[in-house]
Amino acid sequence: MVNNHTSENIATEINCIMKDWDIVDKVVTIVTDNASSMIKACQRLVTYFKNSNIATNQLITEQENQNKKPLKVIQEVPTRWNSMYHMIKRILELKNDITIVLLRLPSAPTVLTLENTLVLQDLIEIMSCFDDATKKVSGDYVTISLIIPLVYGIYNHLVNLQPSTSEGKIILQNIVESVKTRLFPYEERTLTRLATVLDPRLKKEAFRSSDNAKCAVSLLY
Repeated sequence: MVNNHTSENIATEINCIMKDWDIVDKVVTIVTDNASSMIKACQRLVTYFKNSNIATNQLITEQENQNKKPLKVIQEVPTRWNSMYHMIKRILELKNDITIVLLRLPSAPTVLTLENTLVLQDLIEIMSCFDDATKKVSGDYVTISLIIPLVYGIYNHLVNLQPSTSEGKIILQNIVESVKTRLFPYEERTLTRLATVLDPRLKKEAFRSSDNAKCAVSLLY
């Protein structure tokens, strides 16, 4: 029970970070109106293709003509923040095909501009580590020993990013601060420390702080 609850806690914290920066159902509206409008544009694109068999069929045909495996747009589910991530990621994957189809059809939504695309790419790079971590701590297997290295991995991923847009830079800066506040404390908790240091795959090397690693080892004696 303890293992499950601990894994659920970190998944909840990740979700809280996403909520703090409105990356659940409004996504980054707290940061810039421009980013918010881009997310809404993505939602309109998905709605358009979901409601138009003609557009969907043309999207599939366009991909087949290029010998690609046909993919469809992904619908956002407001109760799951990472569905927003997957929606944006898929739109970026299909960006060229979507643009071709939209330009053919009357009354179609506006295509994404280069500026739109760059901001969305920054968002995807920032959110990808949270998506990976959420999947790992939500598994049926014991995940408590993974919490500290996952937080370490999230932090390393974020601080090494170099967003190309001003919106991306602002979002990244704020999310890094949220990670420090919400997730770093897991490295100072007895249960997660012990689980990590006792895992033969991880041991002391999984800790961000060498002092915390030493404290974890001292708990064994």
